[in-house]
Amino acid sequence: MICFNHQKKQDSSICIVCGKGICKECIIDSGYALVCSEKCLKRHNMFRSLEDNANLTYETQKRNTLIIPAVLIFPGVVFLYFSKDYDYYLFIVGLVFLLLGISLYIKNLKWAKHIK
Repeated sequence: MICFNHQKKQDSSICIVCGKGICKECIIDSGYALVCSEKCLKRHNMFRSLEDNANLTYETQKRNTLIIPAVLIFPGVVFLYFSKDYDYYLFIVGLVFLLLGISLYIKNLKWAKHIK
């Protein structure tokens, strides 16, 4: 291949963003990859920040696997406890909350193992 900017020079690399051949004079090092222009450098930095944000989200989600299930399990236990004195309605609501919380906890554990 030849350099996209200098038609008579042989390329030494390929731009990670657009795939154009670039010679040693045209290379811009982004710190993670080689790009051919400022436009490609901006796009590459944007993609890197999106990737960093996605990684941060995944790490945060792994730590939060207990929050929503606990929010469901706690009222379920409370409703089940107080259903003895009142009505079967509280028992059914408590059971639904408890089962939803447990099933969500199991699903979150499988999801957390999957993204490791």
